Amino acid sequence: MTEETLRAPIEAASVYEALFVPALFGPWAPTVANSARIRPGQRVLDVACGTGVLAREAALRVGRLVTSRV
Repeated sequence: MTEETLRAPIEAASVYEALFVPALFGPWAPTVANSARIRPGQRVLDVACGTGVLAREAALRVGRLVTSRV
């Protein structure tokens, strides 16, 4: 793959994160986290859940972020 081929998806993801997340998905993250009753000390598993905006909200609420790669 060329560098150009690899760069296009990264640029698309950056634009998506910069424009769509704040406008569409970001405002819903606290609402969903409230509905799920996410609290400090709990464990939350994010399994391929899109942009990660909800995972970031959950991490703020539980007090730590643990990542794992399979």
